[in-house]
Amino acid sequence: MKALVVGIILVLILTAFPMKPIPDAIARSRIAPYLIGAAQAISYIAPRELRDGFAETYDRLRNLWKKESANSPKSISKRIVPEIVTTPEFVPH
Repeated sequence: MKALVVGIILVLILTAFPMKPIPDAIARSRIAPYLIGAAQAISYIAPRELRDGFAETYDRLRNLWKKESANSPKSISKRIVPEIVTTPEFVPH
């Protein structure tokens, strides 16, 4: 359980601050796609700037994962590419 929480927090930290290029630790991770949904939920309680940074990085990650999924039938095609959930209270820009 502790490892799961630590993983979620690491994903949140690495995605909340937009970096170019996206760190390979997230972009090539096999578990990040599973943890990013929980990181998104935690981002709702973060300041607006962190939520916006998270949404920007997540959009870039999702596009990267989808592109790699289309080009590589074996390694990344099985990866889950979750969508950002939007609510009326929080709509990322």
